[in-house]
Amino acid sequence: MRILLPGAIVGIVFGTLTFRYTSDAVLRALIGLLAVGFVLQRLLRRGQVHERQQPNVLKGTVCGALSGFASFIANAGGPPFLVYLVPQNLDKRVFAQTAILFFAVVNFVKILPYAWLGLFDAANLSTSLMLAPFAPVGFWLGREALARLDQVVFYRVVTFLVLLAGGNLLWSSRSLFIPA
Repeated sequence: MRILLPGAIVGIVFGTLTFRYTSDAVLRALIGLLAVGFVLQRLLRRGQVHERQQPNVLKGTVCGALSGFASFIANAGGPPFLVYLVPQNLDKRVFAQTAILFFAVVNFVKILPYAWLGLFDAANLSTSLMLAPFAPVGFWLGREALARLDQVVFYRVVTFLVLLAGGNLLWSSRSLFIPA
C-alpha cells in the first residue's frame, strides 16, 4: 500500500487534469492489452516456477499510477493493480485485504475530483443508493469464496478474472479496431 497508493493518487490527479482530453476507449484498449498480455506471459511460463517477486518501488509506483488513472477515466484500475500484486504471491487473505483497502481509498479520493468536474448527477447517485444494500451480500459472498478456495486455486481464479477483465476492456473498445 505504501508503494501503490502514492502512485494511484498521482494517477487520479493526472486523470482529473486530462479527463476532458482523454479517450476512455483508447485507455480501455491499452489496459485490456496489458491485462491479456500479463495473463499470456504467465501462461507461457506455466511449466516454470513462478518465483515470488518482492515489492518493487518503481514497478509499484507505475502500476499504482496506471491503476489510479485508469480507475478515474474508465473505471478500469484493476488490471494494473493486479499486474503488480499477483506476482508477489501473497497469502490470499492479505491479497484480498490489500485490494479492498486500495480501491476503497482510490474511490474515496476520486469523489472530490468527480464532483469538481461535475460528474455526479442524480442518475448515478440514485443508482449508487439503489445498489448499496447489495454491498454486504457481495462482501459475504467474497468472504465465503475466499475461505473455500485454496491458495493455488485462488490465484488461478484471479488470473482468469484478469483475462476476463482484459477481454471485456478490449471488447468495449472494439470500435477502435473495427470500423463501423
